[in-house]
Amino acid sequence: MTTIAKKWTLAKQFDGEPKVSDFKLVEEELSTALPPGAILLEALYLTVDPYMRMREYKIGDTLVGEQIARVKVSNNPNFPEGALVLAFLGWRSHTLVPHPEKEIVSGLGVRLLPDFGDLSPSLGIGCLGMPGLTAYFGLLDRGNPKPGETLLVSGAAGAVGSVVGQIGKIKGLKVIGSAGSRDKCEWLKEVGFDHVFNYKERTVDEALKEFAPEGVDLYFDNVGGDFAYDVMKSHMKFGGRIIACGSISQYNDKERIERSTKAFIIYKQLTILGIIVNAYTKRFTEGVTELLQWVKEGKLQYKETITDGFENMPSAFISLFRGGNTGKAVVKASSWSVAIYRVWSLPPPEFTVSFCCTGHPVSQKLATMTTIAKKWTLAKQFDGEPKVSDFKLVDEELSTALTPGAILLEALYLTVDPYMRIREYKIGDTLFGEQIARVKVSNNPNFPEGALVLAFLGWRSHTLVPHPEEEIVFGLGVRLLPDFGDLSPSLGIGCLGLTGLTAYFGLLDRGNPKPGETLLVSGAAGAVGSIVGQIGKIKGLKVIGSAGSRDKCEWLKEVGFDHVFNYKERTVDEALKEFAPEGVDLYFDNVGGDFAYDVMKSHMKFGGRIIACGSISNYNDKERIERSTKGFIIYKQLTILGIMVIAYTKRFTEGVTELLQWVKEGKLQYKETITDGFENMPSAFISLFRGGNTGKAVVKA
Repeated sequence: MTTIAKKWTLAKQFDGEPKVSDFKLVEEELSTALPPGAILLEALYLTVDPYMRMREYKIGDTLVGEQIARVKVSNNPNFPEGALVLAFLGWRSHTLVPHPEKEIVSGLGVRLLPDFGDLSPSLGIGCLGMPGLTAYFGLLDRGNPKPGETLLVSGAAGAVGSVVGQIGKIKGLKVIGSAGSRDKCEWLKEVGFDHVFNYKERTVDEALKEFAPEGVDLYFDNVGGDFAYDVMKSHMKFGGRIIACGSISQYNDKERIERSTKAFIIYKQLTILGIIVNAYTKRFTEGVTELLQWVKEGKLQYKETITDGFENMPSAFISLFRGGNTGKAVVKASSWSVAIYRVWSLPPPEFTVSFCCTGHPVSQKLATMTTIAKKWTLAKQFDGEPKVSDFKLVDEELSTALTPGAILLEALYLTVDPYMRIREYKIGDTLFGEQIARVKVSNNPNFPEGALVLAFLGWRSHTLVPHPEEEIVFGLGVRLLPDFGDLSPSLGIGCLGLTGLTAYFGLLDRGNPKPGETLLVSGAAGAVGSIVGQIGKIKGLKVIGSAGSRDKCEWLKEVGFDHVFNYKERTVDEALKEFAPEGVDLYFDNVGGDFAYDVMKSHMKFGGRIIACGSISNYNDKERIERSTKGFIIYKQLTILGIMVIAYTKRFTEGVTELLQWVKEGKLQYKETITDGFENMPSAFISLFRGGNTGKAVVKA
């Protein structure tokens, strides 16, 4: 009176590519004593499709999907025992359906499988089912192809793409397909594609320059990502159409974002056409009838990649994302075996514990000849926001017996800056950065003991520099710190150093501001932004600033900004409609991301200039991708101006002299967020990405 059914449920939320351990096989007991109208179904063939990765599941949910099933027990005259049916029942071996005529999903209930003659019933979830119908209606109804046009199909050896290309040939198109293996490409040639290329061996540009030198009229997109970007950027004809069917290249990405194609859509007047096949349920019979006729006539060929055994559903699904299928991926619910499940426990993550010794059992003679230096190195590659565990504090012994010309430096103040996050480091590398140091031991007359210097020495407490006049980085060696009078030496890595010089040359040389113009500064309470705004006021601009706290906004008002808003409390649109109703002439961008997008979209004047200084909002993103602003750049004729302060090394004295004068005159004010202790370098750095600094972030060693 009962049947033991099995179902695959979600055991753990997907993180990247699905893993077998993300799934759990569960048994349930189903009664075979059915109420009137009910049927008990036994799965024969089940589909696995990429879209299943995008569905939102809760832990314990049964995976979704369609299957071909046999009616095992029936109490419904419309579904006799032994009949084959098609339904969205999910990853289940057996299903009790109380009301099979009622909707299960997308307006569809349990449907009797059409008569395919001698063909396998599995085609009902393949070229004669949803994949085939997606290709049919996607190309013919949404794409509206015309004979002689050039059709490009990505993912062309897949369930949908292979059918699309063959329908294109039936309709008189020139068809180009891409796939990920030589075997797949050979099969596509066999079924009639005019040109095929393996995207792992040839770039999109190389292939389409050869196969579609005049451009592509119609692109059936199954993969998205960089492939689609390259096609739309360089190969679509003006007025071309793109059928958006899938984006398998990104389904495993957490954010599922891509490089924007909006500019291409605009200036090529492209049309993007989504296809969801369930919008065509009333026309399914029409589609299946024609597809079946083409199969019988030999005009439409198909392949199935069949996995035996319901217990192998997860493996078949995972294989999709590794290019394991040609044509339709199907699981045949047979080859039952007893599954043994083990809970695998990962060992706890390794933590590096560094001990800071205060004494060393060495001889007095050795102590006078060496210095124990410390440096912060990378212990683990950054993944998102940096963590303290990403860093390792390492001791090294430096000799104080110096060779001629050498100096031994002791750090006094070290800078932490957002750009350090996007530097490329290998494990064990010392973190990069500038510092103010004191000459502790010298064998160089140009750098006497006790002198203060400025250099890119990284996150080091002490540094032995054999040749301080030679370049360390950016054409700069060790430089003697200018005389700031009563001011703190720390300003040499702040408003009187590269930070201030970035603001100075970025605004005045790159931005070329004119009195009366409106200047917007994002990240305005930061090291650079706060200086930019004040220089703007000195030069007669109307200055608007944004910051992330009320305290920061109050400080910006104190130093002379005309208008300030807290972007966490007011949107960019709200603030700029009030403060810059006629638009912004000059935007100094320190944050990038959505803030910059909104400014450029709605608030820049025609011919406005944007100084690209930083993009802290996405430094912690793996892909560092922003919504495209190219359309705004084009139709507003904006100018984007990057600023790299090291290009101005020959003018540093000019800049520091004027900045110092403004500080002494009270025209330029500054703030420093100082963290005490070299051992706290990582914490000070991490704090930048949480808005923890006002003005310049400095570590006092």
